[in-house]
Amino acid sequence: MIDPKLRNWIISTVTVVWALNFLVGIIPWFHYKPDQAINAIFMAIVGGLFAISARRDDSKKKELPKKKDEEDGDEP
Repeated sequence: MIDPKLRNWIISTVTVVWALNFLVGIIPWFHYKPDQAINAIFMAIVGGLFAISARRDDSKKKELPKKKDEEDGDEP
């Protein structure tokens, strides 16, 4: 899959660019009207990476190793 640091960097970068795109669109002296497809693209990138990370975290929880006390059968 994708490295968690890289995933977080991509999410952060896309979110900052998305916010800048939004802010430039509401400032009247720039006369910039962003296409709504841009918002869908940003949302797909960030949402997809969040979904991948959630699925990856769920699979790691299922594969948690047993505690050492459970393996040995020793009770305190």
